[in-house]
Amino acid sequence: MQKMYRYNFVSFGSYEKVLGKSFLNSIDKFCSDVGAVKLQSGISRTEHKKSVSFSPIMALLQIGAKIVYKKPIYKLGKKNIMDKNPYYFAMPEQQVVQEASRDFIKRYFDMCRGNYEGILIFDQLIHAQHTSIVDYFFDDDFKAIIIRRDPRDLYCLSKYVWSKPPHGFSAPLPVEIDEFCSFWKKTTNYDMRDTNKVLNIAFEDLIYKYDETRKKIELFLELTDHNHIAPLTYFDPNKSIRNTQIFERSEEMKEEGKRIAELLPDLLYDFPYRTEYAMNDIFEDTNETRKEK
Repeated sequence: MQKMYRYNFVSFGSYEKVLGKSFLNSIDKFCSDVGAVKLQSGISRTEHKKSVSFSPIMALLQIGAKIVYKKPIYKLGKKNIMDKNPYYFAMPEQQVVQEASRDFIKRYFDMCRGNYEGILIFDQLIHAQHTSIVDYFFDDDFKAIIIRRDPRDLYCLSKYVWSKPPHGFSAPLPVEIDEFCSFWKKTTNYDMRDTNKVLNIAFEDLIYKYDETRKKIELFLELTDHNHIAPLTYFDPNKSIRNTQIFERSEEMKEEGKRIAELLPDLLYDFPYRTEYAMNDIFEDTNETRKEK
């Protein structure tokens, strides 16, 4: 956590710059809440780092031990053990961890909030598979929305669009269909039932059933139309529709789509009608794509 506090790891980190000293103080508070004790330096109380430096004498002895005693050689040379940073140690009860985690997450939200009094929205804060922890680690006013998508479109986007510049140079998802379907089953292995804290919606419903789905989200979040201050500004179904039914845009994609439909029948979206877009109609503008997500 200290490394993430000090350094930027692209998709996470830089907490010192973004949130300041209060973040590291919150980490210390969490460690204290779960009963962690920072032990003092010493041979048995520090993190040990092992390294090997080459030594001709040690190498000869290791080779001799290999010949005489059949002792395996992992790396020739002299082993060095270095004492590094002191470590924390704790054995808390499950309830203690839950309470400490809930308090830590609340402090984190408060740091992100600052003086803002509106609703905070976090993108990909937790994975869909982890929504079962919502009751344990989040306050009652926390709600999660899971957006699923037709795997046929995702497969085609990954293989034919995202694998090419300017998006990338290799497909982010498996290109072998059986492997892709196996992977996708694992990523969608979660409870899809709606609760008072978790709402499941289809990405395609935001396009083909926009008003109905918007109302569903408003009801779930206890909002009204007055809270929707920029409709169709950051997400426009008339544009995003071009990024659906991609699996229908070539004979090769149609065959791939049929195979995925056979392997993942329960995860398909029932499109109300067919569209007639071509591959070059895909919505690719960088800024607009960022807004769409």
